[in-house]
Amino acid sequence: GGSPGIAGDFELPMGAGAFSYRRFVTLPSGTLSTFSLSVDGAAASAGPSPPEALRRAYFVRYPALSPTGDLSFEALPDLFGDIFLNVTVLETTVAGAVVPHRRNATARVRRVNRAPSFSMPRTVNAVEGTPPFYVPGTVLNPVVRYTVPAFAVNISAWSGPAPAGGPGGEDWSEASQALTFRVEGDAKGLLAGAVEIDAATGDLSFALAEEGSGTARFTVALVDDGGRLFGGLDESEPLSFDLVVAQVNDPPFFSVSCAPAVPFPSQFSCGPPSCPGGGAGCFLTVTVFENCYDCPPDPLGCPGGGGGPFLGRG
Repeated sequence: GGSPGIAGDFELPMGAGAFSYRRFVTLPSGTLSTFSLSVDGAAASAGPSPPEALRRAYFVRYPALSPTGDLSFEALPDLFGDIFLNVTVLETTVAGAVVPHRRNATARVRRVNRAPSFSMPRTVNAVEGTPPFYVPGTVLNPVVRYTVPAFAVNISAWSGPAPAGGPGGEDWSEASQALTFRVEGDAKGLLAGAVEIDAATGDLSFALAEEGSGTARFTVALVDDGGRLFGGLDESEPLSFDLVVAQVNDPPFFSVSCAPAVPFPSQFSCGPPSCPGGGAGCFLTVTVFENCYDCPPDPLGCPGGGGGPFLGRG
């Protein structure tokens, strides 16, 4: 009939629930011997030669073997690492001799990363403008980055209930993971730089462009460094918020040239015939006064006033 076969090491994901390994022990056929199967298990983190109470503390259901060789157990939901299994098959021959068959196997419980989580408001209000001061919820300076404190809250490296600690004081949580926020969106000319969220404080910071108003939508996701092996998740469900920048009415303005252009006379007349030299073919004199506000009258009383010599033929 031969000897019983005992399987070797295997893997399973953390939080697998009730686990079963069919025919972990295979019994020989065609033999008159009888077999008794037993197994005990201990998590590696329980230390060497742990007492039975500590061995069992790592399991919801302690490892067991069915008469047909099926292995079953259920580890604690957040347990990861190695579980040492000591399998013993006692064979009783027809002659009454007891022959032990033993093998050690390792169940490698692979850590499965749970998605991080957070929450945040869905709207941030800001005001177009440049004064160098800040009112909570209102951004007024386009150069200096301002902060909306604790914009993101309930920041966690996992989602759902907090993982429990191990019986030996182990930290099975994901609290040691590094977290970062990823912010994506079209700023539509409203910003003078990137939008950032501090994963440690949840503070939102950004800087407005000098002139710009309207609404821009941004999508935010929280990412950890736990990886995606065995179906793990390293990114939260995305959330979005709207940045609403209210328009401020700017005052109208105008400018005055420092050197205004003054049209120069282009048509001249010697005056009516009663004045000296009047009529066609006469001579006239034009005097130009610079910055003259009170020009002297023409001594003859004719239009145009008096002045120095500027001769031309009419």
